[in-house]
Amino acid sequence: MDNRKSTRIFANPSIRLSSLEGELVSKPTVNNISKGGALVVFHDPSKSIMFGLNERVKFKLTIPTGQISGLAEISWSNYDESQMGLRFIDIDSESSLPNLIAFISNRLLDH
Repeated sequence: MDNRKSTRIFANPSIRLSSLEGELVSKPTVNNISKGGALVVFHDPSKSIMFGLNERVKFKLTIPTGQISGLAEISWSNYDESQMGLRFIDIDSESSLPNLIAFISNRLLDH
C-alpha cells in the first residue's frame, strides 16, 4: 500500500543533515522529494546507520528555486540500501515552502 499524500519528484540535489545541536552529521543525496518529505540515499553506508527511526534532524537543501531548511523526522529506513525517508516537520523561513512548491511545480510542467 502506498501511503504517499503528495506527488514525488525525482531529483538529485545534496542535502545536509545535522543533529539538533547543529553538528553536521551527513550529506546524502535526495532521490525524490515532495512537499511532505524526501527519500535520501547515502554514499557512505555507515552514515545511514547513525540515524534512528523517528529521530529528528535539521536539514538544508539547495534546489534551483532556492534553499529549503528546517526540521525533519526519520520516517523509515532501509540500511541494506543506504536509504531513508525524511518527513518534513517544520520548514524554517517564509521563502522555503514556496521554493519547494515552485520546484515541484516546475518539474511537473517539464514532464
